[in-house]
Amino acid sequence: MSPRGRRSSPTTQLVEYLNRSDNWCNLKDLPTLAKSRLRRAQNSVKRSKDNNDLLEFIGDRVVNLACSLIVDKVKESSDHHMFVGRVLSNNDTLGRIAYQLDLHKSAHLDQRDDFEVTEWNPRHAISPPKALADLFESYAGAVYEEHGWERVMDWLKQIFTPLLKPATEDFNRRSDAGCNFSDSWQSVDQELQDYQERILDYLDFKSKFLTEAARSALDALPASSLQLIFRW
Repeated sequence: MSPRGRRSSPTTQLVEYLNRSDNWCNLKDLPTLAKSRLRRAQNSVKRSKDNNDLLEFIGDRVVNLACSLIVDKVKESSDHHMFVGRVLSNNDTLGRIAYQLDLHKSAHLDQRDDFEVTEWNPRHAISPPKALADLFESYAGAVYEEHGWERVMDWLKQIFTPLLKPATEDFNRRSDAGCNFSDSWQSVDQELQDYQERILDYLDFKSKFLTEAARSALDALPASSLQLIFRW
């Protein structure tokens, strides 16, 4: 089994483009951030002080919206828009982008994440660790927080616009082969896993609030009511 259940890396035009380091030479000049915000964007140690959980949460929404708007300008059909928008913003793509932009080199990671990121490279037959995708989303969230929508959108356009052609080639290949959109290389099970990971990350981020809210609700119940147990 691949590390932590990660799937085999897909063989697509998009992945081949992402893995060529010469495609990224002119994109490594990242938007500048204040030192304090940069440190927060780079801190992926769970439950540590000033980690990047919130920036990642914001960046996830920013990246998904940006990709949808970028694809909308060139969409050939609703299926094309949905397919390309999804593959541009999934964890595999974002992880490869983060790796090419060297975001991992200055990151602070959990021991397990640090090992997986250090051991991975684009030549591997498995997808990149989710920690890499999280670093990209965190940086996008930090750019949005510091510079606003127009600046982060300009930056994301530079990154994602060159990916439209290979992603469209992958879509057209599937169409020529008579495949349904629902059969895209990212399986339904993997998509479900990605959503579950996002939900769990959010619940982890809100754990203190949820615990306190549940305790207040239990305290308000009459003693004769059914006992509920809330654990985190």
